[in-house]
Amino acid sequence: MENTRIALKPLCWWVAILFCSPVVGHELNYSTSELEWRLDPSRLAVTHTIHLDDAAVLLASLGDYDGTLDAQTQAKLMRYVEDHFELTLEERAVPLTPLGAQVDGDRLLIFQEIVLSRAPHNMSVRNTLMQQLFLRHSNQVSFLFGEKLQTLFLDASHPEDTFAN
Repeated sequence: MENTRIALKPLCWWVAILFCSPVVGHELNYSTSELEWRLDPSRLAVTHTIHLDDAAVLLASLGDYDGTLDAQTQAKLMRYVEDHFELTLEERAVPLTPLGAQVDGDRLLIFQEIVLSRAPHNMSVRNTLMQQLFLRHSNQVSFLFGEKLQTLFLDASHPEDTFAN
């Protein structure tokens, strides 16, 4: 994947975001995670979407961020996502394979997947992405299974939930 530059703001802007995030930048702090069951091959694709301003704060908090979405930065993002997004199938945590990240307009997309031998059932999600950075951050998690779409809304007081079968 080629390097993508994310424009950096002046240092004082970053300090303001880090310490006054509820009142600076765009108005809402939220991210989305989309889980989609795909049959060919049988896998669950996961796409996390974070607003680019929020992603820049996240990357700055992870350290040594120079505005480039290179392999090293992507590895930091993947470790962060692994620490803050957990998928449980049939009461067993399952590891997701990191696929990479890319910038799409004003959003950062982070991709993961898991190959499964059969369709997922009894699926729970724990999602604390960005919640340590923004006081009122919320996460929307959607699961598309064929024509059926289910959505969970998670926040610091309710970071985990289960999709209905």
